[in-house]
Amino acid sequence: MFEPGSNRTITNPDVVVYRTDRTVQIPGQGEGVFPDGLALAIEITSSNRETHLGIKRQRYEFWGVPYLVID
Repeated sequence: MFEPGSNRTITNPDVVVYRTDRTVQIPGQGEGVFPDGLALAIEITSSNRETHLGIKRQRYEFWGVPYLVID
């Protein structure tokens, strides 16, 4: 996902459902999507369980994005 006003990638979900009209080209990184274009973000935990249940969950909640963690 792309943070408006910046050129940095914020999260990289394992699976995402998004609106194609909210995508953006990120120089040197490829395509991203604005948070308001997300319909669903899915994370599959592994060695980074703490990140998925911590900061990523907080960001998705802040953006109002439905979020599923598969543990």
